[in-house]
Amino acid sequence: MKVGIFTSNPNFLGPIIESLLRHGHEILLWKSTREPQANWINLQRILDRCDVAFFDWTQNPFLNAMRIEALSCKIVVRAHGLPFFDIYETFPWQKVDLMIGSAVIFGQRMKKVKNQPKRYLHIPPGSDPTLFTIPANKKYHQNLCTHSMFIRFKKRVYTTLQTFYDVLQRDRRWKLHLVGSWESPAGWEGTNYTEPCKELMEDLDIGSKVYLSPNMPPARWAAWLRDMDIFVSNSLREGLQVSVVDAMLAGVYPLINCWRGSDEYYPADNIFKTQSELVDKIFEWEGRSVEEKRRLSGEMRAWAAERFDGAILADRLVEALETL
Repeated sequence: MKVGIFTSNPNFLGPIIESLLRHGHEILLWKSTREPQANWINLQRILDRCDVAFFDWTQNPFLNAMRIEALSCKIVVRAHGLPFFDIYETFPWQKVDLMIGSAVIFGQRMKKVKNQPKRYLHIPPGSDPTLFTIPANKKYHQNLCTHSMFIRFKKRVYTTLQTFYDVLQRDRRWKLHLVGSWESPAGWEGTNYTEPCKELMEDLDIGSKVYLSPNMPPARWAAWLRDMDIFVSNSLREGLQVSVVDAMLAGVYPLINCWRGSDEYYPADNIFKTQSELVDKIFEWEGRSVEEKRRLSGEMRAWAAERFDGAILADRLVEALETL
C-alpha cells in the first residue's frame, strides 16, 4: 500500500512511519517548504499516487487537500490540539474516510456535529519505554518540572509560578525547572504571555529557584528527566500530554490538572482540582519514605508502559489504515 503522509508539524509522526515500514508499506512523504505554489503542486502529486492519504493535524495541508474535488485515495486525518476546535463544528467531515482523535474530548465533541466522518477512532499518541527508563540508582530530591514546547497560555506557566511561590513559603529547598521555548511570536501564544511570566518571577523574587531550559532532543530529554521528582501538568486542556508520559516512564511522579479527559489517562490520585490541592499533593509526596517513592516510580512507569507504548499505538493506527 502506498501511504501519503502530510503534515506541517511532524513531531508525532516517528512511530507511525516506523510502523508503516515494518508492515511493508511504501511511504510518500510531503515536505513543507516556504513556497506555497510548490507545496500545492507536491500535495497534488502525492495525492494522485497514494492509496491512503494520512494527514496529521486538522490544519494545512489537510484543509487545502479537502478543497480538491474527486480525490481517488482514502482520506485519514488525526486531530490534535487547538486546530481541531477551530473547525470541528462546521467542517464537512463526511469527506473523511477515517478520523483519529488523539484525545478523548475530540470524540465527545464529534458526537455533537451533524456531518460525521465515515469512521472515527480514538488512538492517543504514546512514548518510548525503551528510551525513557528509571535509573537503577534513582535519587529523590525536591525538583519540580514542567514542559511546554512553546511557553504559552494553554500550559498555564504563569499559574504554575504562582503556585510554586506558595510551595516556597512552606519549604525554600524546592526548585522549579521549566523546559520550553520562550522565543515565541508576538501575541497571546507568545510574548504577550511570556513577558508577564518573566515579570512575575521578578516580582515574586523566585528567579533564583526557577531554572529555564530549552527544548531538547529525545535522548537528552530522557537523561534530563531522570533527575526530576515531580512533573506538574497545569494545562487547561490537553490530549494525552506526551511529555507527562515520558516523565512517568522515567519514574517521575506526575500531578495533573483536571482538564477534561485527564481521568481517562492518569491515576485518580495524581489529578488535582485546585492549586491548593496541587501544593498539598507535592508535600504528600515529599513526606513519603525513599522506599515508597521508589514504589511510586515503578507504578507510574508500569501505568504508562501498559497504556501508552508508542509503538503499539502506532501499530493500531496502521492496522486501521490497512482496513480502508
